[in-house]
Parts: sequence; structure tokens; C-alpha cells
Amino acid sequence: MSLQRSILVTVIAWLFIVFSSLGLINAVLFMAVPLNQLMPAFHYSSGVRQPDPAVTRSLMQRVMLLSALIDAWVLLSAIGLLRRQSWARISIIVIAAIGTGISAIYALLGGIGALVLRHYPEAIPAFPDIPWSAVTLLTLVGACGFLLLAFNLWVLVKLLSKAVGEEFEPTA
Repeated sequence: MSLQRSILVTVIAWLFIVFSSLGLINAVLFMAVPLNQLMPAFHYSSGVRQPDPAVTRSLMQRVMLLSALIDAWVLLSAIGLLRRQSWARISIIVIAAIGTGISAIYALLGGIGALVLRHYPEAIPAFPDIPWSAVTLLTLVGACGFLLLAFNLWVLVKLLSKAVGEEFEPTA
């Protein structure tokens, strides 16, 4: 019995390949560019100490290294998914489950933060350099979190379906 490869799994694999590749490129470039070129000097009011640039750079490089490792894991899993490897399907399911949790947190924080700041406008600090308000920013964070939540749930439902599962079972 020969199973036909579903277009759905191919599309999911390519979406993960494209986005993890972009994330990996971003992380590597971020680690390669000197910190003073990434962020111009911070403007602090008098009396506020600036963070030590060495500590900031070290922290940022570690975060970007972790990001690069995660993106490499997702990229390898997506390539395996494209090749219909059963380990890759399980790996992408784990990645989508983790993404679902993180996206739910973003959606909740963004939505709750926007609602709180709408009812307590005095809590919004003045940011003259930012063209939008904190409420708009939190609303965008919540909306992006919700979109990612929907995407990750869609991937989970599709990859856990019986039809897709049969596509990954070894043939005799």
C-alpha cells in the first residue's frame, strides 16, 4: 500500500523551514554585529546608572545563542518532517505544543495589559520617542500572540490527525 504525501504536511514543513531559517539568520547576525552598532547610547535621566556594556553584551549573546540553537532544532525537525521522518513529526508536535503555551502567555499578557492600561491611563509612562501608545503596543503583542496560538494549535491538530499519522508509519 503506497501512501500519497499530503500537501498539508509539506506546507507545514516549508513554513517551519522558512521561519526557522529567518530566525537562525537573525540570531547569527545579531551575535556578529558589535553591540554599540545595534543599540545607540541609552538616554537616561540623571541619577540612573547605565548597565555595564560587557554584561549587556554577554547576556544578549547568550540569549541569541539560545535562539540560534532552538531555530536550528526547528529547522532540522522541519527538514525531517518534509522527508516524512517519524521522529521529526514528534519533534514538530513538541515544538508546536511549546509554541502554543508561549503564544497563550503573550496573548494573555497583551490583552490583560491593554485592558488594564485602558482603565488606568495614569499608569502609562510618557514615551515621547515612541510613535504609539503603550496600549497599542500591548494590543499588538496580544494579537500576535493570538495569531501564533491559532497557528500552533492548527499545526498540532493536523499533525496529530490519524491521516497524517499514517503517512509517517514505517512500511513493511
